[in-house]
Amino acid sequence: MNAWNLAAQHFRTIKTLAEQIRSELKNAQQNLSSIRVSDFGAGEIAAIEASNLSIGTMRAQLDAELQYYMGWYDGLLGRGATQPPNP
Repeated sequence: MNAWNLAAQHFRTIKTLAEQIRSELKNAQQNLSSIRVSDFGAGEIAAIEASNLSIGTMRAQLDAELQYYMGWYDGLLGRGATQPPNP
């Protein structure tokens, strides 16, 4: 696989993680919106906690992927001494 294909593959992974995080944020916001129109109960709290956990996990994955990608790209350009492990 050539460098451009690898770059595209890494970008797709990063893009997918960012889209998943955005979706979880939207879910949490929708659950918080229920405060304005109805009672805020245990179900909404559980959903927000689940979104929070999911967002935290995906943020860690995104950070690792970005760090790997930047190291890989710097190495491709001859700027990096070592390549970090693939996340």
